[in-house]
Amino acid sequence: MLMATHVVYPALDLEQPASLSPVVTHDLLRQRLGFRGVIVSDDLEMGAISRTSSLEDASAQALAAGADMVLICHSLDRALPIRNACERALNDGRLRDTRLQEAHDRIRRFISRFAARPEVPLPPIGVPEHTKLADAILLHASD
Repeated sequence: MLMATHVVYPALDLEQPASLSPVVTHDLLRQRLGFRGVIVSDDLEMGAISRTSSLEDASAQALAAGADMVLICHSLDRALPIRNACERALNDGRLRDTRLQEAHDRIRRFISRFAARPEVPLPPIGVPEHTKLADAILLHASD
């Protein structure tokens, strides 16, 4: 799983942050680097996005660009309007059904591989405190 940031990389896309850019998400990550895992946007309620786009437009744009999931981390009441906006984008052609099917398939593979499997070790995170926390979570999950 990979989280796309809201940073603009001018050498790749002069205008769109990575989280909304098909050049970054699809062309670079999927095609050039061959990333096959789940791509999730960073929280779309962050100022980098919410100051310039509606959450509804940004969500549909992130999915169309290649994200498999979008994060809305502060307002659960925004989920239904965003779902409706993505449905409208699907109906008007801004979002392709095949793109959503690809996302669905990746998410299903991710879930089947990692969900409810505490015996699957977490990769080392690098910071000793994080590794201890990950070990504690795994220990608790097996209780």
